[in-house]
Amino acid sequence: MPNIRTFDTPALDLRPSEIGVEATAAAARRGGAFYNQAAQAMENLGQHVASTVKDAGDLAINYIEHREISNGAAKLAQIEDGYTGAWQTFAADPNRDWNDPTVVQQFRAGMEPGLQQFKDSFITERGRDWAEGRVDRFREHMFSKTAADASTMSAAAIVQNKEETVNSATSRVYKDPSALDDALAGLHDSINATVDSSPTLDVGTRARTKESLFKQDEKLVKAAIAGIIKNGGDWHTIADNPKYSKYINATEIAQFERAEKYYNNIDKAEERAARVQRDYNNRQDFNTKINELEASTMPAEVGGRAVLPKDYWQRLRDLSAHPGAALEPGLLRSMQQKGEALTERMNKPEPLGRISHDTTMDLLKRMRATDESRLTDNGPIYDAFQAGRLDNNDFNFLTREFNNLRTPEGMALEKDRTQFLKRYAQVIDGAMTKTGEHSLLGTQQMYEFEMDARRQEAELRKQGKDPHLVYDPRSEYFWGRPENLAKYHVPLQEALDYEKTFRAMAAPPKGADRGLPVPLNKKDLIDGRIYDTARGRARWDAKKDVFVTP
Repeated sequence: MPNIRTFDTPALDLRPSEIGVEATAAAARRGGAFYNQAAQAMENLGQHVASTVKDAGDLAINYIEHREISNGAAKLAQIEDGYTGAWQTFAADPNRDWNDPTVVQQFRAGMEPGLQQFKDSFITERGRDWAEGRVDRFREHMFSKTAADASTMSAAAIVQNKEETVNSATSRVYKDPSALDDALAGLHDSINATVDSSPTLDVGTRARTKESLFKQDEKLVKAAIAGIIKNGGDWHTIADNPKYSKYINATEIAQFERAEKYYNNIDKAEERAARVQRDYNNRQDFNTKINELEASTMPAEVGGRAVLPKDYWQRLRDLSAHPGAALEPGLLRSMQQKGEALTERMNKPEPLGRISHDTTMDLLKRMRATDESRLTDNGPIYDAFQAGRLDNNDFNFLTREFNNLRTPEGMALEKDRTQFLKRYAQVIDGAMTKTGEHSLLGTQQMYEFEMDARRQEAELRKQGKDPHLVYDPRSEYFWGRPENLAKYHVPLQEALDYEKTFRAMAAPPKGADRGLPVPLNKKDLIDGRIYDTARGRARWDAKKDVFVTP
């Protein structure tokens, strides 16, 4: 068992009678104090607990409000951005009628469900108050923005529409400068009526829109001046008018003066161009009719006699009144001479073949010449025909060839032909001189050589083949083959013997004249040419066997 120690209480000087009462009273006092303390402690504990609960509740509410506002701010920013973008897309629609006031109202009404849903998402009082304030502020901003944008867009639409009106009015006064006053009045009436009747324009925008449109008056004034300048009128009647002078500055005056000078030059240039074109057309038509008249003298068949149509002289008289006659003064005279040459030649016999061939080769040489001896018209052909040095066949050939050499096809073929004939000329004529002069017999053979080559050209054309093949060494139709050249070749001695014999035959009889005939040149050996005689220059007439003074 445990050892319980005992203690002796010392004498406390207490009397027995006092010990019980005092002990009880003391115990009561101590108990009362304890209960008072206990009650106070309970009271303090309750207050502390209540305070603690209240603080905890406030903290929780504050947290919820903070979270709502924090998250709501981000959400609202997204909503504001979305409606702002939606409005921009809405406003960018080119088909939107901004004069219709319900257009903006419909967009605003479309925002409300989203804004209301945003406000309803808040559960705290402070959060709802914050959301309400932010939504109201955004709604007010969008109201102002949409109203302002609608007014601006409406004004822009009006300006754009009126721009078309201005352009039409500008075009009108440019065409008819006298309509300037009426066009300006009509434009102003249209602007006032359109702007004042718009339900979406605010006061400021109305004023600015009218001001911008009224500035279009300047375009009309300047367009009217430009129209006057173009038409050659006096543009100063507008520029110096006090009603319109305010629209034109000194720089523009200088520009108008330069424009006036430019259009004057243009008018002169147009007049010159018109005159040149008119002369060109008249000349072309006149030449065409002259060519038709000349072609009417050609025989129907190759080698036939040239004819003079019954209406030749009447057609020539009609052509004398043609506007192109003055532009081609030599053609009428040339056609008259050609008509006279044909008339004179009709009753004359054909010349000897060698005479016609020699004359033909001489004229062909002149056609191909590149110096001053080149034929520029066919007058020498008619002269030779009239003089009896060309038969009908050679005359017709030369006139056709002269015209043919004026065509691209004829020029191209003639180039090949000329090079070919030049290459083989000395092969044909063994007596050809170093200067390119043919002997009498060589000239005749060159004539035959070329005419046969031309006939080969015609044969190829009939077969639908290229006539250039006649002069192409690679072709089976090449005219320069050795066996072909041999048929036309004239040896030197044969050419000399021919010329000696011809000279003897061409000399006049001894009794015809005492003067010794001396040919002027080799060509004068043939009948009809001019000789120097003891009596001066004369022509030998072989038929009459006498000299005749020209």
